[in-house]
Amino acid sequence: MPSIILDKTHTTEMNRSRNYLILEGITGIGQFSLTTGAFLAGFISFLGGSETLNGSLGVIPAAMGILQIFSSLLMRKASNRSSKISYLNL
Repeated sequence: MPSIILDKTHTTEMNRSRNYLILEGITGIGQFSLTTGAFLAGFISFLGGSETLNGSLGVIPAAMGILQIFSSLLMRKASNRSSKISYLNL
């Protein structure tokens, strides 16, 4: 069975990449928990938002998930995809 010999720079680079991955996961979970669910609903209520606004903002992630399924079909048929993607990212 062949063994892989890792030099010190490769090991250091792997550790740094692993730390960045962990940091990205921590910040992603933090952002998700602060921008969805009960925290968002309570914050909107605290700011004086109506129940309709609260419900409308709560349904956006689910609606975007459904639209994401069909977006690949639409973008495959579109011409000049890169400019459309850049526009939609704004």
